[in-house]
Amino acid sequence: MTILQLIWFLLLAVLFSGFFFLDGFDYGVGMAVHTLADNEGERDQIIHSIGPVWDGNEVWLITAGEQCLPRSRSGTHHFLAVTT
Repeated sequence: MTILQLIWFLLLAVLFSGFFFLDGFDYGVGMAVHTLADNEGERDQIIHSIGPVWDGNEVWLITAGEQCLPRSRSGTHHFLAVTT
């Protein structure tokens, strides 16, 4: 394994770990809506509590997915030939 492969693997691991750790609050709010909200007003209040940061953690997932794409012309050609 070359040093560039190691760096790429570590970067990918950090990006996916960031997504999985930061995505937990979304699931927590989803469970709280079903268990803690007694009426529509409380449900809306719980959902609006994460409104400003709702999709912010998906940047980690998009960046990690982009890192999984081939990084050279020959790799891209092979990738497209296999997937089409």
